[in-house]
Amino acid sequence: MSSGGEEPWTGLCLSESLPLDFRPDPEPPAPASLAEADVANFQTLIVDASLRESRRGLEPTELDANRQSDIERLECKVDVLLVMVARLATIGAGALASRPVRLFAQGLEWQAGAGSPAAGTRGVVLLQVNPGFAQRLTLYGVVAGEQAGPGGPWVRFRFEGVGERVVEMLERLIFRQHRRQVAGAHGQGTAGG
Repeated sequence: MSSGGEEPWTGLCLSESLPLDFRPDPEPPAPASLAEADVANFQTLIVDASLRESRRGLEPTELDANRQSDIERLECKVDVLLVMVARLATIGAGALASRPVRLFAQGLEWQAGAGSPAAGTRGVVLLQVNPGFAQRLTLYGVVAGEQAGPGGPWVRFRFEGVGERVVEMLERLIFRQHRRQVAGAHGQGTAGG
């Protein structure tokens, strides 16, 4: 968990358009609800991390051609199943609208729009961090206000009751995305000249 009075909106963040919904709830969440959300969030982030792992780094000597081909076929089948499950899940739960989001380990920001919640509003954010995996994070917290940003104001939401394991997994997710962005920018810079 964050130390002292550190702001959740500092350091690295995952910045992209993601499916998100905010649901106000004036009552603080019950400890059982926080614990249930924490377990589900941790499992979701573990699955997301495993889906994002790349096996391209394996040396040809590590896997023979037949085993590599078998793994690729299995991965393809899993990808198809995930897409099907994602479609079914969004039908049953309703699709979330995508919007620009900046996700930090202790909070998040989303681009404000009509009907954005006021500072001090308690509630829960449902956030889908991987478009190919329909499971959503359930993040309880409080709206801390708005901040000027690219494209207009951004709503700031401070997490409450998020356990250390989930914070650690969010930090890993954010770091992996940052590392990919740096590698992509490096690749574009060297490709051009």
